[in-house]
Amino acid sequence: MNNKVYDGSTAATVVTRTLAGVIGADDVSLAGGTATFADANAGTGKIVTLAGATLSGAAAGNYSLMSVSTTTADITVLGITATFTVNNKVV
Repeated sequence: MNNKVYDGSTAATVVTRTLAGVIGADDVSLAGGTATFADANAGTGKIVTLAGATLSGAAAGNYSLMSVSTTTADITVLGITATFTVNNKVV
């Protein structure tokens, strides 16, 4: 997963996808799905899930996707700039 800067959403970006248990050089891969953080708040080691992923490739029909593990990523705080105004003062 990619870490991200706080943006108010739970959207996460998948960087890599791997499968365990594929036999030899079978053409099968993990495709699609939506990755989401457990919540949108800034923090480290936040749980990310991938839902809706499927198997693809010429040998995909030989396999059944039993589960997709979770992973973790960070949401860093968003730096913001403040401005202010003041009233003129009568001397």
